[in-house]
Parts: sequence; structure tokens; C-alpha cells
Amino acid sequence: KQWYQRRVAITAGEGMAVSPQPLHPSREARRVVLEKGAQGLGFNIVGGEYSEGIFVSFVLPSGVADVSGSLKKGDQILEVNDEDMTNATHEAAASKLKNAGRVVTLLVKYNPDEYERFEKRLGSLQQTDAPSSPNSVGSGTLRTNLKKSLYVRALFDYDKTKDPDLPGPGLSFRHGDIIHVINASDD
Repeated sequence: KQWYQRRVAITAGEGMAVSPQPLHPSREARRVVLEKGAQGLGFNIVGGEYSEGIFVSFVLPSGVADVSGSLKKGDQILEVNDEDMTNATHEAAASKLKNAGRVVTLLVKYNPDEYERFEKRLGSLQQTDAPSSPNSVGSGTLRTNLKKSLYVRALFDYDKTKDPDLPGPGLSFRHGDIIHVINASDD
């Protein structure tokens, strides 16, 4: 017999999350329904590079996913609004989540073993990318030769008009905005 906990989060009319959540993580697939708040769904994803799947890598404290108690690091996202994500690229999954509408239904499965394998694989790729490589940036932790396009969620506001040292045209953004970088290489 499984015991379920039901938590509802409603804060100033923004973001509601209602999903039954096992008190002890189960490895069974489960449906999670989240309503986007002012800061989106409140979690980050990784994966999609080598058909390893899409995983929750971070749950924003006090965000919709955190308050609902329905997602945790290591959850694999199997579906977004009934669309299969098992072989999705990172870009496709991020785009689907971003454009999923106000209420998002996820099919997820707690899969910490596969998530740990993914993290180890990623760690070994980062260590083997020498900083002097023509396609590496900074300390060698960003492998732009694997993916030249990526999505980034802004965690702060930035007004380009208030930055006199900006070398180029620049881009203003607000906390929570998702920025699609279409060319991350220095080519």
C-alpha cells in the first residue's frame, strides 16, 4: 500500500501545483500537473545529448515544482503534455516545456541511477576537453563542439542601457526569461 501526500501551492494568484506525491520516492512512472508561476515551472533540465533522456537537474527552492513536492533531482521526464520525450534532444524538451501552456502535465519517473550515469559521463567529457581546444570556452567545461545552440534561464534582471562597458549591441532580459543562444561557438 502506498501512502500519498497532496500539497497545493497558491501564492498571490500565481502558480498552482496539484499532484499526488509518494512520501517515499517510487521508481514507477507518475503524472505531475503544474501550473506555471511568475518564474515558470521552477526546475531545470539536463540531457538529450546522446538519447540518454531528459532529467530534472535542479528544483528551484520555493518554485512551483518545489512547493508542490512533485519533482526532484533525478526525475526523468518521459512526456510533456502527452508528447514523448524519451528520445528528445535538450533543445526539443526545453522548447516543449517553454511553449506547453499555463498548465503542464508531465509523465516522470524517478531514475537516480540513470541520472548518476549521465552526470558521470558529462563529468568525464568535461575533464577530457582541454582548455586549449579550439572549441572550448574558459576552463573547458562548456563543450560547444557538441552543441552550438542552447537555452539559458535568466536568474537576474539585466538592462543593457545601464551597462556602459558593453562591447556590442547587447540584450536586455528579466529574471525567468529563457534565452535561446543560437550560436555558442567562437567560430
